[in-house]
Amino acid sequence: MRKISVFLFLFIAAICHAQLSVNDIVFETEFIDFGTINERDGKLRVQYPFVNNGKFDMVIQNIEVACGCTQPRAYKKRIAPGDSGLIEAEFNPRGILGNVTKWIHVKANFNDGPYKELKFRAEILGANARPETASSQYYRGQFGYLLPMRSSLAFGDLNKNERAIDSIEFKNDGYKAYTVESIDDLPVFLKAVNLPLTVEENSSAYLHFDLNTEILDSIGPIKGSFHLKTDDQFFATKELSYGLVLHQDFDSWTKRELKRAPRLLIDKSTIDMGEMKSGAINVRTITISNSGKTPLKILRVDTDCSCAVINKLPKEIPAGAKAVVEVRFDSLFKQGLQRKGITLYTNDPQNSKAVITVAAMVK
Repeated sequence: MRKISVFLFLFIAAICHAQLSVNDIVFETEFIDFGTINERDGKLRVQYPFVNNGKFDMVIQNIEVACGCTQPRAYKKRIAPGDSGLIEAEFNPRGILGNVTKWIHVKANFNDGPYKELKFRAEILGANARPETASSQYYRGQFGYLLPMRSSLAFGDLNKNERAIDSIEFKNDGYKAYTVESIDDLPVFLKAVNLPLTVEENSSAYLHFDLNTEILDSIGPIKGSFHLKTDDQFFATKELSYGLVLHQDFDSWTKRELKRAPRLLIDKSTIDMGEMKSGAINVRTITISNSGKTPLKILRVDTDCSCAVINKLPKEIPAGAKAVVEVRFDSLFKQGLQRKGITLYTNDPQNSKAVITVAAMVK
């Protein structure tokens, strides 16, 4: 009976978790205009404060940007109802001229839209330019001559051992043929299948990528970046990103395997650290049990913040066994109500992704 009640609780919590609307997240501004700036002024910081006016936690899953010149970050990835958050990005105008507009896509647990779009613009002058030379005209070569039409490979949700293909179009805006020659930092599970890629003048071509999840040893969200080496005379190196969410394929399990599957039970889904002073560290214990008939494997542990972690968590819990583990919360530089999520990915087909919430009031 306890197993059923825990499952129903997590199932209901998951449904509620998905009821957040894009419009529940209210930003002070969604568009920032820097006006006229100079390339030599260096990097710019853009900030978008917001408040969660919804009834459920906002969980930031990913932040995508228009190009590698923009580096985004979120100070916290889980924002409780009524709490405020901040999306920040650093924009490097080096090598970019003219009137540019960049977008930032904040992806979260929205039930009515894929993302929240933020934008900023600037009129960028060259290092030796005077303000009167500003113009919104696009100059060929101002972003390089070999232009990727997308900044990322988005493979979406995939099952373990599934393959996928995605492509990025390259447009040649120059006066001769240009070539994508090689790639650095590409993970072993991702392969560019048609290198080198030569794009003729005033034409376009596609670079194709093959994703093989069979050799991935992780689960859940997976993302990163890689660098293309080209003979583009202005921007020879181009940074792109990739992202996917990897799931276990429980549909392929037999009835016997499902019957003998491990079963995850957590005695506390929310851990209250109570009131604490900023800089203090509190520790609580929770019990993680396996009521199934085969070993429970802890495949991955993610946390919204390095301030909330689980210590002494075993990678495997035998059938019928339990493990008492420590949950540690560090309140350094924290203030007010804190809610942090720790996500466990397991091989329990009924509860492969469980979230433990760590709460505290920091004075």
